[in-house]
Amino acid sequence: MFKKIILIPLTFAAMTLLPIDANAVGSPDEKVLSHEEPGQRKGKEKFRQWMVQMKKYKHDFLIRELSLTDEQKDAFLALYDKMEDEKWALGRDVRHMEREIMKKGDEATDLEFEKAADAAVELSGKQNEVQRRYHEEFKKVLTKRQLFQLNAAERKFQKSLMEQRGKNRKKN
Repeated sequence: MFKKIILIPLTFAAMTLLPIDANAVGSPDEKVLSHEEPGQRKGKEKFRQWMVQMKKYKHDFLIRELSLTDEQKDAFLALYDKMEDEKWALGRDVRHMEREIMKKGDEATDLEFEKAADAAVELSGKQNEVQRRYHEEFKKVLTKRQLFQLNAAERKFQKSLMEQRGKNRKKN
């Protein structure tokens, strides 16, 4: 039950906060590779490749949904990627705390649970502040209509991922 409670928000957070910089994708949470088994490195490389594909898919999706012009594409995507990277970095410590608690399982203390829960709530506020800051920058690149459509496009992207995941599960 505990794993379900943690994994569902983690899955949603991972989909919401897709890291955009291909070099930053795996690196935020993996400073030291020397202690890893060869199979772990393969898994992380596969994850990096998947994240690069997700980045491209998300870019293409946003370009299409917002009807970005050629002039807007580069400026918007550079800002958007930077925002996503900042949001991802903010979540690094929270993800680390959650992993540590999951490792401990029943050995985790109430204080550890409380700290992790508090950090998760604070994370939302910090990420929203980053989003607010970039919203002001997006105003310089996007039209008023596109700015308005951005949140809906992000929700639509999430929905398309969830639907695709559901289809893949039915196949297997």
